[in-house]
Parts: sequence; structure tokens; C-alpha cells
Amino acid sequence: MARMVPRFMVMLAVAAMLVGCQGGLTQANLAGKYKGEMVVAESSKADENNPAKALADSFGQGMASSMTLELKADGTFSMTALFLPVEGKWTLEGDKVTLKPEKVTGMGDNASLTTDSNQPMTLKATDGGKLLEPLDQKANEPQFRFKRE
Repeated sequence: MARMVPRFMVMLAVAAMLVGCQGGLTQANLAGKYKGEMVVAESSKADENNPAKALADSFGQGMASSMTLELKADGTFSMTALFLPVEGKWTLEGDKVTLKPEKVTGMGDNASLTTDSNQPMTLKATDGGKLLEPLDQKANEPQFRFKRE
């Protein structure tokens, strides 16, 4: 019985370390480079009889793959969206990453930000921060996301 207590304590300590290592998301561990991708569910993929849908899916995947996002540890980000550079600040709250654009195409607020382009974008970090997915996506439509490079 005396030997059981030390083994139990060691197992408890190891379990605590494993839980601690998994931890929550932090700005430091989300910082890095991500690449856009479009995921088309098998059920919504174009069939051979619908060339327009196949073209739209292909175009969407091409546009998504040209998007990049870099989250910097200092709370700033840079993104290329539709071939336009976007810069701003980002925050993390729980598993939600909020991007707040400040510059589009290298120009400051008044010169380049329209009502649409200055709206914050909120992404949900999944898979331990390997994926960032917009919250406002609709089911049964191709899903856009950023995947850590």
C-alpha cells in the first residue's frame, strides 16, 4: 500500500502536465502564416451534367488558394485578399479570432477603407489553431477557411 501512494502521485503529476501542455489558445501559439482554401462537401460538388457549377467551384478554389493570412505575435496581421494587401490588428477571445482592418492596398483609413472593407472579420480557431474558419458560413455551400502553413 505504501508503494501505491507514490505511484498514484506520479501518475497524477503526469496527467496534470499533459492537461497543462494542451492548454488553451493564445495569441502566441496562433501567430503564424495561413493559406486560404475552399472545401467543397461531396454532397454539393458539381456533377458532370453541370459544367457551370464545376466552373464556379474551380474558380472559388482558385480564389481561396490565392488568399494568405499572417497573424503576428504583436497583435497585428497582414492578409492578401483578392490580390489586395490588407493590414490591421487582431484579437483572440476564447476560440474567436477577430481581424480589424486598418489599411487596404497600403493606404490609410480614409483613402482606402470603405464601409464594407473596414468591417471586422471573426474566425473560429479549430483543430488546435491549425484552422481558422469564418463564423458566418452557410451550410450546404463550399466552406472557406485558412489553414496553417
